[in-house]
Amino acid sequence: MGLLAYGDTGWGDELFFATLMTIAVAAAAIFIGFFLAAIFASFKLSKIRILNLIGSFYTTVFRGVPELLVIYLFFFGSSGAVMYVAKIFGYDANLKIIPFRGEYYTLKKEKEYLVKGLIYPVPNPELPFLGVHFTQTMKGFVEAGPNAVLATKREGYRKRDFSLKDSFETFTYKGFWKLLKKDWQTGLWEINRSLRKSVFLKSLRLLIPEIEKNDLQAGGSGVRAQAVAPDGSLIDDFRIESSENAIHVINAPSPGATSSLVIGKHISKMALKELNL
Repeated sequence: MGLLAYGDTGWGDELFFATLMTIAVAAAAIFIGFFLAAIFASFKLSKIRILNLIGSFYTTVFRGVPELLVIYLFFFGSSGAVMYVAKIFGYDANLKIIPFRGEYYTLKKEKEYLVKGLIYPVPNPELPFLGVHFTQTMKGFVEAGPNAVLATKREGYRKRDFSLKDSFETFTYKGFWKLLKKDWQTGLWEINRSLRKSVFLKSLRLLIPEIEKNDLQAGGSGVRAQAVAPDGSLIDDFRIESSENAIHVINAPSPGATSSLVIGKHISKMALKELNL
């Protein structure tokens, strides 16, 4: 029960305010949804042709598209809006998000006994990537990977995925070329490892020599949104900065840490200091 205590000895107050925030967000969502529904319903019922077309378009798109895709639309499309708002508040991070795809293999069932937990290599301190490793998942199967190969699309989970817009932003960013100048050998190595299963296998054998090529099955992949500075350096830690009346979480490298209560407490203290409370 000590974890639920209030004050500096526990998380009771943080959990209480987090609950209030969740309720407030839910209530705001209901209010905004009702407000938008009333507006577009009136548009759809309007005898004015242009308003009727707007209402019909809205209801057709949002009722015809699965909710999950709508969530993805707002999630991935909101980053540009967030940066625009940040600039209004006087902050210009001058960073660029460059996508790196991490590809996995899975071990065949008969070889899963070789991994009883997590097996990691010693990572390269100059890069924010951990290197290929073995992970026994909660579902019981074992993942091997990931690598870290440049993706040509921000949601490029497959090798063939390509976005002209995302690629243009990457290849016209001076920070990318400075990064490439410093680490071009690592980049070529990652491409080679992505295309050749035998090269990927060599990396895994450094951890478990008994692994054979036929023990590996194609697995999933993920995309790391890597922040790169104009000088070509990879931002491998949290970047939380403040400007007048605003706090900006510029980089949050760990998915688990983004929801950490400690990070939340740190940001709340920054907010209180900024507001002189």
